[in-house]
Amino acid sequence: MTYNEHDHLGNLRVAFTPVVDCNNPTGTEPDPGLNHPNSSFTLEHVVDYFPYGKIIRQYVNANGPERYLTTQHERDQETGLDYRGARYYDSDVARFLSLDPKAYEYLNISPYNYVGGNPISLIDPDGRGWWDVIVGGATAVAENAGVSPLLVASMKVLAAPTLSDAQDFQRGQILGDHASLALGTMMEIDGARNVATGLLMDEGAGASLVLTGGLDAEVAVPVAVVGGVAIAVGAGEAAVGRTMVLNAESNLKNGRRVESAGRTASGHPTDRYGNKLGQSGEPQVNTVKHSTEKAAKDAARNEGKTAPVKHPSPVKGDPHYHPTGTDGEKLPNSTNHEYPD
Repeated sequence: MTYNEHDHLGNLRVAFTPVVDCNNPTGTEPDPGLNHPNSSFTLEHVVDYFPYGKIIRQYVNANGPERYLTTQHERDQETGLDYRGARYYDSDVARFLSLDPKAYEYLNISPYNYVGGNPISLIDPDGRGWWDVIVGGATAVAENAGVSPLLVASMKVLAAPTLSDAQDFQRGQILGDHASLALGTMMEIDGARNVATGLLMDEGAGASLVLTGGLDAEVAVPVAVVGGVAIAVGAGEAAVGRTMVLNAESNLKNGRRVESAGRTASGHPTDRYGNKLGQSGEPQVNTVKHSTEKAAKDAARNEGKTAPVKHPSPVKGDPHYHPTGTDGEKLPNSTNHEYPD
């Protein structure tokens, strides 16, 4: 079995296969993990990227390169293009090769652009707009920081009319959780530094700092006062950072609960995209498994009105196709036509 390690954007960084020497017993049952004293691993694929996904350098074992590289999307070995669902993406020029079906949402930006020029923080899961990812990430960071639930709810209500893809929003929240881990850790470190600086200032309690203001005015401020302010600011910053880290870790481990945003004509609760919610609060997912990818694609095409949307690396479940309506958007409460990975 091969294990993959990804960065915060879902880019493949390392693929390895554990190897356990069972011919050298230690008195305990061999553990297939790397913690076994007689275990090792074989590197299958190691890769580094430029920000927009072009490969800087890579190591590929005899088994050949992995298919899914940047943001867990398939890269065609012959053309080097990434299949993003609605369009193909060329990492060499950092552009999509066709118009964004949702280009009307951002008329001031090129319809061929990738994530609005911010590939370090954002991804485009299906090649159709990236606003859902931004909203999902922003609300996740705000929630993790302990921002007032009323303010976060107001953010979601204001953004709801502009959202169109539940999976993009969910991916944005996952990215927001990863960003919260990094930001929270940096805030903890910086807060501790400010507290330490304030404590050192308190040791010079009898001294003063001379601050120069406008019109050459000078004001003497006791060092102890400045130190106290530094301690208070640092402690608050560290506390917020710790809150962000704990909340983000919990969300990444346990997942996020989808909120009810409406009801069907019969009174069944739905999310903001019109998908029915089950008793767990998660959207009800109807799945049909097919023996081949072609069979899944054909079934989704027959169920919908236009070309189906492909999700080769979903957050949950197997790769699948979604039926779409006449506007090219995924049909609410439609079937996930799954195929073998």
